[in-house]
Amino acid sequence: MPLDALLIDLDDTLLVEFASADEAFHQACLLATQKHGVHADRLHETARRIARPLWYAAPGRPYAAAIGISSWEALWARFEGDHHPDLATLRAYAPTYRRDVWTQALAAFGIDDPALVDEMSHHFGVVRRGIHDVYPDVRPALDILARRYRLGLVTNGLACLQRYKLASSGLGNYFDSVTVAGDLGIAKPDQAIFRHALGTLRADAAHAAMVGNSLRSDIAGAQGVGLQSVWVNRGCEPLSNGIMPDIEIETLAELPEVLATMTGAGGIDTQPRLRR
Repeated sequence: MPLDALLIDLDDTLLVEFASADEAFHQACLLATQKHGVHADRLHETARRIARPLWYAAPGRPYAAAIGISSWEALWARFEGDHHPDLATLRAYAPTYRRDVWTQALAAFGIDDPALVDEMSHHFGVVRRGIHDVYPDVRPALDILARRYRLGLVTNGLACLQRYKLASSGLGNYFDSVTVAGDLGIAKPDQAIFRHALGTLRADAAHAAMVGNSLRSDIAGAQGVGLQSVWVNRGCEPLSNGIMPDIEIETLAELPEVLATMTGAGGIDTQPRLRR
């Protein structure tokens, strides 16, 4: 029996996430370049390095880790909602976290400028909220896939943040269901999130596949519940940790064709397409 449903990841599979965060960092750091002459790229690197341990020490961190909120997302997320008690804790902590990141990053270059800290923190959020870049291969592929399969989005992160990205990108109408880790309190690769997503589609894992860019979260997690897996390897990264996707592609333009070789519970008609 052929596949009849697809689960698809969001960040760095459909939407440009890491590079979008980089652009927000760069634009915020340019403010310091203009005012104090500090090198924007060096300040950017320093801010990223400082952000990680500060975020890992955040109150409410167990929930943040459980649903997969990155240190750079915490620099612009609004932490909206009351469906988990730690959301209020993180919402209250966020302004302190952001001030500390930019204060310490500037201090590394001998700069003490509280007004600039506030300006950079605000500007980072404004810039990042304005970037909704979709990979050019995504919409043409989804146009085809939405006619052939039931589509479910499965993404880690805050519910408010991920739904904002989805709505702002204009991709929401392609999906029959949306599953966000923040709504459930669990994240990929936890098998429960895949089972939940399959349930919302009324789909069977034996006749569905997961499409995503993360070997650990998307590929290994999906395989744990019996889903077939398609690794979107845009950066031509090497395989790691013994995780072997069923199929590897570089862009979603390849996806409609390769899915035709997948037969669900019966496996793949041809040898797995791995670039190794």
